[in-house]
Amino acid sequence: MAGSTIAFLPYRYWLWRHDRLTARDKREIGDRLARADVLPPLLVIVRVDRHSEKYAAATMRRLGRQLYRNWRAVVHFDASCTPAVIARAERHSRR
Repeated sequence: MAGSTIAFLPYRYWLWRHDRLTARDKREIGDRLARADVLPPLLVIVRVDRHSEKYAAATMRRLGRQLYRNWRAVVHFDASCTPAVIARAERHSRR
């Protein structure tokens, strides 16, 4: 039963627990990527609706901080999103 409680832990706790790359880790990953013969392109599809629009700008920022650079993101805003949210996400996507 104790193992099942882990599924209910918040995402922020997961980040705190697992997302801990040191400067050395990042440098080593960057070096490995630079030496790679092939870096396959990745396509990330992000769907934004009125329930998730508050996370759109943060998602764009996080995508921009990825160590792997051979990727593109397609962001789909459904009709329930406000123009302000779309504009904010677009500003972050250009950085």
